[in-house]
Amino acid sequence: MGPADACVHLSSLGGQLWGRIGVARPYVRASLLHPHEGSLSVVAKDYLRAAFGVGDGIRHRAGGEVAVGVDVPLVVECR
Repeated sequence: MGPADACVHLSSLGGQLWGRIGVARPYVRASLLHPHEGSLSVVAKDYLRAAFGVGDGIRHRAGGEVAVGVDVPLVVECR
């Protein structure tokens, strides 16, 4: 299975918190991930079961995501 034949469905559940420092908006985000991976031919044979991750040839993965960043506006409008 190469990249051109891959099909990935990703479910995630998490949350994000924002702050405010002047016009900047710092944030921290965390989530749990559960992707299903399979070839397009496997998905085409039984797309309904593949969509729910129970089809033959579907691989399950698990992981997490953590991010820290800041949103900074480039233009600030005065109202």
